[in-house]
Amino acid sequence: MNNRPLLLMIGGILVVLAMVAVGGIFIGGIGLILVLTLAVSLYLNEKGRQLGEIPDLDAVLSSDAKRIIIRNHGNGPAVAVHVAIVPLNKEFDAESIDPDGKYVWEAEEMIQEAKAAIIWHDTDGRTYSNESRLSALGKGEDDLLKPMFPLFDSKPKK
Repeated sequence: MNNRPLLLMIGGILVVLAMVAVGGIFIGGIGLILVLTLAVSLYLNEKGRQLGEIPDLDAVLSSDAKRIIIRNHGNGPAVAVHVAIVPLNKEFDAESIDPDGKYVWEAEEMIQEAKAAIIWHDTDGRTYSNESRLSALGKGEDDLLKPMFPLFDSKPKK
């Protein structure tokens, strides 16, 4: 554990006690509020750093429709990656995929339409899953112009 925040808090409390002795209880209260705000900020910063190391995987189909590319968009490594290609009854595993890394799986024949169900773990052992639609003819899920929230009937009508 990093001892700097703990030392900073002990020093802040000593300064607050000195402010109470010299300036009075109200000046010490202001100093205590500042020290507590600094403590909460440091705590949230550390928790955000821990939560930011989550791997995020998705699957895309290559342009020749013979390779499935598993990409890690997260900030942490993904370990024990298991991928199941749903209607084709194919499965494969990958040891680990580093942040901004890729894993390529070669298929025997071209894939026209499928769905990749991905299950992986982070370095702490937590389990995650994701499903990606794979299509050789249609747009994939990584369409940059696709709206995040469907507005104005952006879904095609049947």
